[in-house]
Amino acid sequence: MTRNSRSQIFQNIKYIKDLRMCLSIILQIRDILMIIKGLRNPAKITIDELKVKGIYIVLINSPSLIECLTAVKQNGYVINSIDNPSEIIKMAAVQSSGCAIQHIENPSEEIQLAAVMQDYRALKYIKNPFNSVQLAALTEDHDSAIQAFSK
Repeated sequence: MTRNSRSQIFQNIKYIKDLRMCLSIILQIRDILMIIKGLRNPAKITIDELKVKGIYIVLINSPSLIECLTAVKQNGYVINSIDNPSEIIKMAAVQSSGCAIQHIENPSEEIQLAAVMQDYRALKYIKNPFNSVQLAALTEDHDSAIQAFSK
């Protein structure tokens, strides 16, 4: 197998993964639209549903701490839909998805560390990383962390 054919195979695999992610997002949007159109009552969104589809948090007026935690544990990126998240919610979000730190303003050192420990690529979303965070990212994946610093 030539190098070009291997490269093409890897590109095809990435394309298939991207399609699956797009389909998942489309299905979540469909579910949300059904709720908005009144086919489901948003007041009846349960914790169990949030455990499966954290994005449903956007449909709850004034979600509780438990609802927010459940949602960000399922999908850290939904933190951008939560008004004034507490440090506990921020921590749960980055522990679930390190790159969700891009939606957190002025993250503390602890939040930054948790993010890069979950995913070293989170470093590129931190405007002013602490030295300890930079070191943690380097120990996770030396080459990729250096690339993030050079951007």
